[in-house]
Amino acid sequence: MALTTSLRRFVAVALFLMAGVCAFPAAAQTTPLSDDNAKVAKLLEGSGQKYKTYNIASGPVWSIEELHGSSLKNIQILLGASGGFMVMGVVVAEKAHMNVTPEFMHKLLKLSHEVDRVKLGFDNDDDLFVRIESPVRLLDAQDFKAQIDQLVLAANEVHKQMSSFITP
Repeated sequence: MALTTSLRRFVAVALFLMAGVCAFPAAAQTTPLSDDNAKVAKLLEGSGQKYKTYNIASGPVWSIEELHGSSLKNIQILLGASGGFMVMGVVVAEKAHMNVTPEFMHKLLKLSHEVDRVKLGFDNDDDLFVRIESPVRLLDAQDFKAQIDQLVLAANEVHKQMSSFITP
């Protein structure tokens, strides 16, 4: 999957979600955008993870790469911040590689109950993703690293559990 496609998808989903959050004026005014980005950049620098920054029209988006799981071999986390919230997510499987059946949906719904602190869903292109949303003002280095670890574990577990429905 091309990085630009992933970024476009992630940003579209993240901005859609953040738009809903920003509909509440108190939440939208919690932290200015520039402060959100500065804090996320500082947390990334201190995390020890290798990352890239991409500047797009709505602001910077980051990509943490070189993460590996036992089932999902190459995990790429995409991050964005806006309106006082940070969203980090992983595309687990593209639509073209999934055999979506009622059994698939049932298993995915059960997995949604089993994974902690992570949302499962389909993006606007019907790709399967896992994501974590957090208020930027509450993030510290320890929680940021824990969220990265949790997201990698969840993406790997979802891929592992759904592998019978996913083609390479």
